[in-house]
Amino acid sequence: TQVEEQIKIDPHLASAVGIVRALTSVISKSVATTLMGLREELEKEVNILKQSSPGNVTMSSGCDLFMQFVTRTSGLESSNFEETKRSLIDRGEQFARRMNQSRDKIADLAAPFITDDSVILVHGYSRVVLAVLVQAARAGRNFHVMCTESRPDGAGFQMAQAILDSCKQLPGQQTPAVEVISDAAVAAVMDQVSLVICGSEAIVENGGIINKV
Repeated sequence: TQVEEQIKIDPHLASAVGIVRALTSVISKSVATTLMGLREELEKEVNILKQSSPGNVTMSSGCDLFMQFVTRTSGLESSNFEETKRSLIDRGEQFARRMNQSRDKIADLAAPFITDDSVILVHGYSRVVLAVLVQAARAGRNFHVMCTESRPDGAGFQMAQAILDSCKQLPGQQTPAVEVISDAAVAAVMDQVSLVICGSEAIVENGGIINKV
């Protein structure tokens, strides 16, 4: 899909940003002559994306957010449909930029919660969680990270290696201690844990998160 192509070009790209860019590309290439026709093309592409990854919460929520934010009709009144399309494309690009910047903003806000000698428990692989840990290491904090294996895909091993690789690139900073534990060992180590940091596939209206856990 176009989303997969976007992520292959930039492996650090969040899936949601890839979705926004792919749907913005649909607007750019559209031959529709009315807003209704364009929306039908977008809804068709959204259905294809959702069907390509059934049960993928990121895919579903990314598509829904795009349709709500980019295609809302307020401010789109224009007798020239090409101007309307350009406005929609600008909105899509603006939305992608905001989403792309959110990881760094979260890292800046969350890193101060990690103090020296903290023991951090993480589950699965999350680019945002990785950014938080790297930002804390960049600030000179010494901490220990426990990564659950995260079966069945073993994402914990990927996370552990990513933490080590990313922190080794920080000039003059000590690389945090990282270990992989079995998923079943969480109860046994929880009394040692200072902080649990968990990524999310989606954030719901009441502030709760949806995660692979």
